[in-house]
Amino acid sequence: MNTGLYYMYAGFILIPVFAWLMLWSARTIFRRAKEISEENRILPEGAIDTVVLDIGDVLVNFAWRDFIGRHHFSDEIFERIADATVRNDAWKEFDLGNLTYEQIIDGFVAQDQEIEKEIREVFCTPGRLKGLITKRERAIPWIREMQKAGYRVLLLSNYSEMALEDCREAMAFLDIVDGGLLSYTEHVCKPDSAYYGLLEKKYGLDPSRVIFVDDMEENVRAAKARGWHGIVYRTQEQAEEELKEAGVSYGVPR
Repeated sequence: MNTGLYYMYAGFILIPVFAWLMLWSARTIFRRAKEISEENRILPEGAIDTVVLDIGDVLVNFAWRDFIGRHHFSDEIFERIADATVRNDAWKEFDLGNLTYEQIIDGFVAQDQEIEKEIREVFCTPGRLKGLITKRERAIPWIREMQKAGYRVLLLSNYSEMALEDCREAMAFLDIVDGGLLSYTEHVCKPDSAYYGLLEKKYGLDPSRVIFVDDMEENVRAAKARGWHGIVYRTQEQAEEELKEAGVSYGVPR
């Protein structure tokens, strides 16, 4: 056979074989890289594998003092507005999601009718609740660090639809967490045990492998009653230190 034809036929046969081998090798490498990545995310059996976070005063600032204070009322009127609204059980209606915005404001007014004008000045201006919730820069990096270390990060928060709509710029972390519940969609609030149960059911949680971070001691106590681990958030540094003491390690090689 002509040498040129021999090499030509050999090329027809070997080039596809070589290309297939290269493709198979690349696929094997990528598949193994994926397996290694997944292996690095596997946590020890029985260890905490899910971190559940509250939102207000954990991932964002509940800036109600600034929100009311920007209207420059006297100290007396400031305190009366706070007592009729954010420091009143009527505030929970926001989080339960059962009433309209107007009905909730009427409920605030009913707590102290003498300052109806001032209450409506605070809550019935354009933008409604804008500025009530403000961003925390540490929120997203914190969530990403825990996820990178293999932990599932979920939310469980008493939170209103109105605050979500009006303060969305402070809530960018909603796009990266692994899920969660907001009270206004479930019509139940912490520390009601049923609310925690809804999260367990939705995400198939093993209570013994869950740790909950919330700024309210009664909410953490309710979580512990279901078998969760719990941390009362006071400062970012304190919460992260207690997470690591509980075995939730991130940000450094484990």
